[in-house]
Amino acid sequence: MFQVNLLSACLLTREPVRFFGMNIALAMVMALRLNAKDRDSIPRSQFLIRIKRVYEKPEASDGSRFLVDRLWPRGVKKNDLALDGWFKEVAPSDRLREWFGHDPRKWQEFRHRYFEELRAKAETWAPILERARESNVTLLYGARDPVHNNAAALKDFFTDGRRKKRKAKESDFRQKRRSANTAHSHIQPLKGST
Repeated sequence: MFQVNLLSACLLTREPVRFFGMNIALAMVMALRLNAKDRDSIPRSQFLIRIKRVYEKPEASDGSRFLVDRLWPRGVKKNDLALDGWFKEVAPSDRLREWFGHDPRKWQEFRHRYFEELRAKAETWAPILERARESNVTLLYGARDPVHNNAAALKDFFTDGRRKKRKAKESDFRQKRRSANTAHSHIQPLKGST
């Protein structure tokens, strides 16, 4: 209960807070629920989130390796994958996956629908972000297309929210500045001053 109250106080004051250990998963889920599922309320990470095909060899720089496909990849033994976890629940629903069919023309709509699914089940992907606070994270996928797959969309979900919000704030600032400059354009300079 203390953790939730502390988190609520932090969200209300918008002050930065450090979260440690197992409390971070709870903090992220509660922050998303209390703050209208706003990804900017998630504690920031200094580590990287990468994507990699399951058929590529593991590297030390991968950090924690998580399979984010609903189905186990063909021809891969569990021992050969060097997994830290398999997050089936984070993968798109069967219905969405079958609709998408890895068609690049459906990519933007797939992302939109997949992000809606992810927002509805924040508790499933919170442990991935928890680990990203501690080390690099590699999201593994089995699809052939390295650009149009659920791991790429999941990475975008984790990273694009902050980037888009920052750009929107910068855009708002520029517009306010322009409107302030045009609002005073009717004022004539005093005679004799330049």
